[in-house]
Amino acid sequence: MKSTRLLALLVCLTVGASVPLLHVAQTAAQSPFAPARISPAMADALMGLARVRSSNGMGTPIFAVNDVRAVVMISNRWVIARGNMVATEQGGRYAAPDDALDDIVNVTCGSGDRTDRIFECTKMTVSNAEGKPINPILYGAEPRQLRNALGATWTVNMVAGQYHAADLRGGFTIDIANDSGVAWTFKANRLMIEGQLLLNGIDPTTAALSDCITKSDCP
Repeated sequence: MKSTRLLALLVCLTVGASVPLLHVAQTAAQSPFAPARISPAMADALMGLARVRSSNGMGTPIFAVNDVRAVVMISNRWVIARGNMVATEQGGRYAAPDDALDDIVNVTCGSGDRTDRIFECTKMTVSNAEGKPINPILYGAEPRQLRNALGATWTVNMVAGQYHAADLRGGFTIDIANDSGVAWTFKANRLMIEGQLLLNGIDPTTAALSDCITKSDCP
């Protein structure tokens, strides 16, 4: 279930993948803990964001290299909040599937949705604010064969990991590298952690939201 869900994330971010990528962590130490669950009160508070934000303004954080997408982060809190925004804008209401209630963040490194916009990634480490590597729940690093609507195919090295939201909310850094040995380091800021991933700034008992979430005011 979990590897399938994270693989689905990669399919959404690429152009028709055919090579499985996500496994139980093999090239990184695996977290021994099952994901915490998003409480009903927190889920309600997340869906309440539809009253103050629109789906068009609800982007998910990315890091880019030379204007090419290198790293994408998506939390299940974001999935719930934006899902209800889209449903509300269409006159409905979002019902979160059970696996969306796992309090996790999916991180994907590498992209190749166009042959002229490829970013190769072969290694990824996520560390907390103290610089200690965070053990993923799932991790995979493999070449992926992509295919566009015209039938053209190409291969891109990609990495994906799934992490406990609680391990990231205090701040985190992502180190990535390609097979040529070139490395990059990205540090998540408050706007990403709180305003986009929604890991902080929400009081589930009162549904109060921080200015970082409602106004993108994140000093």
